[in-house]
Amino acid sequence: MRTGTIVRDTENGLRYRVGVYLGAGATVAVYEAHAVEGTEPPSDWKRVAVKVPRKPEWKDSLKAEMQTIQNIQKGWGNEPFFPCARVREGVIEGESDGFVLLLEYIPREWQVSRQKLGKQDLLLLARQYARLLQIVHENLQRTCGDRKDDDMYWDAANKRLNVLDWAVTTERQRKTPEEQQKDESLMRADINAFGKWWYRLAVGEGVSDSTLAN
Repeated sequence: MRTGTIVRDTENGLRYRVGVYLGAGATVAVYEAHAVEGTEPPSDWKRVAVKVPRKPEWKDSLKAEMQTIQNIQKGWGNEPFFPCARVREGVIEGESDGFVLLLEYIPREWQVSRQKLGKQDLLLLARQYARLLQIVHENLQRTCGDRKDDDMYWDAANKRLNVLDWAVTTERQRKTPEEQQKDESLMRADINAFGKWWYRLAVGEGVSDSTLAN
């Protein structure tokens, strides 16, 4: 995607101009984009992150990620501190099949590994992530063993966790006793991995090279 490309929010028609390249994963590239002059988005949507599939055939996985985030938001309901970057569907103007994701922009300096969190923030982070796992396990019937330290961000001003990258989750099977046992093991692994990660964070051992997966 070229600098200056215009992407449009399909929900409200807001237009954004693509700017800085932020990075890439296995199937997507991510760019920063700003609202086009003359549009009036809410203050927290003046700047967005744009996720673009690196190949056209990978857009379905991007749509699945959007659905996962929306389902988490549905489960979260009206509770405060929604712990994911909010997401909207977008398109690249001038392309017939230019599907992209528009995400609430989360600054890199909010990455947990770049901060030193106080006791109160540590406890709030743990509470929010525990509720998030409960929704993923029970409402979505999925597990998220692919979680990485790089996905974890903390908005210190608003006391809000932001968990990025929902491209890989595992659907729970729940059919045979063996599958149910595996589901239980994967859910416990999610909890155990977070507990170990949080402990290292709490005692100041550092988490920059760690993952939230066993």
